[in-house]
Amino acid sequence: MVLSHTSRWLLAGLLFFVASIMAAILFLSPTREGRKGPSVTIPAEGIVGEVTAIAETADHSRLFWGNAVGTVKSMSYANGRVDVVKRGHSEHDRVLDIRQQQGDEVSWITRQGVLYTCSKGEAKARNVVSLQDRTMRHAALGTNVLVYDHWINARWGSTRTAVICVDLLSQQTTASPAVFPSQRGFNELVQHLELSPDQKTIAIVASGDFALMRPDSLANIRRFAQGWGVASAFSPSSELVALGTDGKGVFVWRVQDGRKLATFTLDKAATLHALAFSGEDTIYAASGPTSELYQLSVSTGEVRAIGQFPGTVKLFFSQAKRTLFVGKQDGSIMPVPVQRIVGR
Repeated sequence: MVLSHTSRWLLAGLLFFVASIMAAILFLSPTREGRKGPSVTIPAEGIVGEVTAIAETADHSRLFWGNAVGTVKSMSYANGRVDVVKRGHSEHDRVLDIRQQQGDEVSWITRQGVLYTCSKGEAKARNVVSLQDRTMRHAALGTNVLVYDHWINARWGSTRTAVICVDLLSQQTTASPAVFPSQRGFNELVQHLELSPDQKTIAIVASGDFALMRPDSLANIRRFAQGWGVASAFSPSSELVALGTDGKGVFVWRVQDGRKLATFTLDKAATLHALAFSGEDTIYAASGPTSELYQLSVSTGEVRAIGQFPGTVKLFFSQAKRTLFVGKQDGSIMPVPVQRIVGR
């Protein structure tokens, strides 16, 4: 049977519709999987780089993620369709942070100080920081504020890190840089920056130091000495902060008064890769050479091993979808619905 030109187009449209429905069913399905984790993975394409930042839109319609070579993708929660929003080319384009704005709008910052804003699938760029031949090492992006760090040369050839806050409306710094090493007097390089959801606190993870500061003034709220920190995360209310360390576990404090609420001991020989709160009581942590995923309860102190997710470098929990998104070294994203975790 020979199909007419119109029939071919109708058939192609029907096949695309069926494929979209199947992708949505695979993404939304709550069925359980084996210990190695669910098989539905959103693969990386083009120039591959590890996932460096994940966020969802304020209207809960799409997920965005960026990687180490500057590629940014988005996925529709409605049908599971993945689009390339911007294609990156090198480490100079590295995405350091992504932040939701209003509606379907998100922004992200690259290590060269270029701020991108994406709305309705269109990304626009503008330079917001004059780095003067320097590059950002880490960054935390807010609605109208950017906190970042870069190396500065100290005496005798040693290196220190300066943390700087910029008002994105005026493009002016809001305060004098906070320079690490800290008051303890040894070189401390910043490992991670995290801005709280209410944008009132910046967590600065340095080697041997963990500081909470006000992003507008970079004034100390409090500091902790808790081993070699590698990652941090805030609870959705911004009232709790967690620090993941290299070989010493995960610690949780109340931001308001600095009271330590929990200490979790994971594999002492393992390096922690990523942290994410799913609520005020539950934290997810990926640790070890096989990226064992743990579920931690702040109230009970319980540590529950969920499974191995090799290559995990980033975790993001979607409150709207009740899904943990696992970002990997190969640039892929794996959605893990809570039903799958609870059902194990």
